[in-house]
Amino acid sequence: MNVQIANALVFAAIILAVAFFGTQLQDVGVVQGEPERLAGIVAGLVLIWFGNAMPKTAAADCSCGQQPSFRVKRFAGATLMLAGLVHAGVWLFAPADIMAWLSTVPVILGLGLIFTRAFRARAWF
Repeated sequence: MNVQIANALVFAAIILAVAFFGTQLQDVGVVQGEPERLAGIVAGLVLIWFGNAMPKTAAADCSCGQQPSFRVKRFAGATLMLAGLVHAGVWLFAPADIMAWLSTVPVILGLGLIFTRAFRARAWF
């Protein structure tokens, strides 16, 4: 299995486990508040992780750092890291009634910027 796929499956399992156990702990009375906040923060940290890893795997794949696809992957990695940071911050600090939809805004904007940059540079991943 590809290492990236394995990492994605592990992080998906971690997010689901945090959400599940947070709900269970809240039902028992150990955790007070909203357990989905913790799952949202973990999801943002996962975006940061993948954004950090993206240019490193791209650098290992190509020999020249001046190729358009490599520059787009570096931009995509930085953008995903920033989107993940904002996503986690929203889940940490935003009011409960708006945190879910508000946390999608930086991710959607980041993906839009990444795709726009890739199409303009004609660099296909």
